[in-house]
Amino acid sequence: MNTELTTDPEGRGYATMTPEAALQDLCEPRYPGECRVTILTVAADLGRDVARRLAASMQAAATVDPLMVEMLAVARIADGIDVGHAETQAALDEMAANTDLDLTADDAAAIKALAGNKRSRLDVLGLDVPRLREIRAILETL
Repeated sequence: MNTELTTDPEGRGYATMTPEAALQDLCEPRYPGECRVTILTVAADLGRDVARRLAASMQAAATVDPLMVEMLAVARIADGIDVGHAETQAALDEMAANTDLDLTADDAAAIKALAGNKRSRLDVLGLDVPRLREIRAILETL
């Protein structure tokens, strides 16, 4: 907690916040949650056409991108890919922007939206909710 408040890596402005405001900010769910999906999950949730375009785009991208080979392998098994992760979302956007691939921007947006559950900064950091006095003590040193 000390490192988060003193270094403020996300630029939230903790140094100027009251302890109550800092606690509220730390607890606000604004970060994408983990959401693992397979190609079959996409088919079930968004339809077979979207799943086909995703699979075809991943297969085509895998011919030139070794990382996509791994993503495709994981997207085919029970664990799936984490569509809430920033890197996965970036890969979906790249595929959608590539006019040689079948995945559309709407497809990518719909797949990313499957990760609708948001997490707080505390969840992202794996920290328990601190007491106000702990936050107050840290902020007083800033």
